[in-house]
Amino acid sequence: MFHQLLTEIVQYLPPLLQPICQILLPAVVVMVVGILVFHKSWKYKGVIDDVIQWKQLPQGQREKWWEMFHSTIRGKHYTDWVFAHKLTTCIHLVNCVLIWVLFGRTQIAFAAALLFCVNPSNTQGGVWISGKGYALSCMFALLSLIFIQWFPLLILPSLLFASTALLVPCIFLVKQPHLYFLTLPLILYVYYTRVHASVKTRMGQSTTTLRTFSVRKVIVGVKTYMYYLCHSVFPRRIAMFHTFIRFFGMRVSETEYWYSMSPLFWCGCGTLYLLVTNVIHNPTAFVWGWLAYTLLVGMWCNFITIQQTIGERYLYLPNVFLMFALAHLPPILVFGLLVYYIVQLCRILPQYKDAMSFFRHNASEFPDCADAWNSYGAELWSAQRIGSAMDVWQQGITLREKDFKLANNIGGTLMGVGNWVGALHYLEMARDGCVYESREVEYIPVVLQKIEQCREEIKRRGLQVAPIVQYIPIVSNS
Repeated sequence: MFHQLLTEIVQYLPPLLQPICQILLPAVVVMVVGILVFHKSWKYKGVIDDVIQWKQLPQGQREKWWEMFHSTIRGKHYTDWVFAHKLTTCIHLVNCVLIWVLFGRTQIAFAAALLFCVNPSNTQGGVWISGKGYALSCMFALLSLIFIQWFPLLILPSLLFASTALLVPCIFLVKQPHLYFLTLPLILYVYYTRVHASVKTRMGQSTTTLRTFSVRKVIVGVKTYMYYLCHSVFPRRIAMFHTFIRFFGMRVSETEYWYSMSPLFWCGCGTLYLLVTNVIHNPTAFVWGWLAYTLLVGMWCNFITIQQTIGERYLYLPNVFLMFALAHLPPILVFGLLVYYIVQLCRILPQYKDAMSFFRHNASEFPDCADAWNSYGAELWSAQRIGSAMDVWQQGITLREKDFKLANNIGGTLMGVGNWVGALHYLEMARDGCVYESREVEYIPVVLQKIEQCREEIKRRGLQVAPIVQYIPIVSNS
């Protein structure tokens, strides 16, 4: 529908320009749509990891553009938020054009590029500055698929930016298996020399349940796949913190809950059965796109957890092929999805304005996520808004009693205002809620030291320690 409209527009142009415009106009339209949607983000600052990488230059000093480009691409440091956001948008739009080229510059390819451009689940790769590594990995993966003869060389930089392209060569197993076997040794070499150390470090920070495979984790994997598929097609709540399977492998009760064969698991089994059946009996372009998505997203389905249990940035490359599959739907449905994506994108884009906006959005988008409230409270505390931070942390701890981070933050703040009884209560709560197979255990000595300090102060001041059900006001009892 959109492609036909562009074809009719081209007919009104001078004959000399018609061949050029017929080739380039769809790509230009995709880029214009992207610029119209994302240009507001160019005025934003950084969030979470971006802020850590910020480098404040002396007044009047400015990096040369090639130095700024190099440091921004590598994620080494950022000195100009505007430049960093524009570069991130540029990479995302280049990927959209490459999608159009990869799928044959047809009406379907045009629709796939548009859907990918504005899909809200792609914002962690297309808007978040520190997430652009996933976009760069996607860019080289697309180039490797477009220029097949250079596939082994182009897929390697893709893996250097992010490991999400690790299974891309498997796409050739059916029709061009020689490319797979030619590339596999190079990929293994790059993985074990450049990627494995980082993956091993991240996995070492997780629990045994998360970093090891078991047969029961097939249940978790199917549930995660179904969650990702629904989120890619119909993204509803977009944020950094997702409550889905968040504490799997961290607490026994929640681990057992996610091991249960719930309706979501059976829906996932039915969906995968439908996919396999169509691959065998009706292998259309829609099915192949869906299969490629399933293959690429499969490595993030918590069979073995490398980083977060759920991360929207993991969907960036798999979404390329899912959007291609969705582009085969009737035009009215494609148009409906496009409108929905744009509306959702405009709603969630302001979260990247600054750190405060980011964490506030996460807490409002997932009010049932204790980690979202903890991070929002920490940002308020950093802004010297102690009362607001305490209110936010209290909101979070009502969701997860004995949450280590929340209880530790509340207890430490109460110590700062001299409320030793309240501080002792929450610090003991943090001690009891610590997951001893996680990074939380690194902070236990500090928590124990604080508990001892509270007990000494309580004893010295002759204060009475009574059971506390819930503490809300910040009142010094020194």
